[in-house]
Amino acid sequence: MLVIPQPVAVLFANNSQLRFPEISIALRRRGADIITFPSAFTVPTGKAHWEVLLRARAIETQSYIIAAAQVSFCVCISRCAD
Repeated sequence: MLVIPQPVAVLFANNSQLRFPEISIALRRRGADIITFPSAFTVPTGKAHWEVLLRARAIETQSYIIAAAQVSFCVCISRCAD
């Protein structure tokens, strides 16, 4: 069970914003305790960058990061994620 003793601020960004630390830092300055990043990277990009970028944003902002990667196939283009 998770007990949160006080209100927390959850702010949202998107996967293209994950690449740029300034956006996460701005969300933290606005009071974010938790920043979320949904994503739909392609498989090669996701394998190369997803976890590294999430860890970097958590360290830079000293906040919790919640990230959900989509798993599916893109129609006639490429695989989206593993």
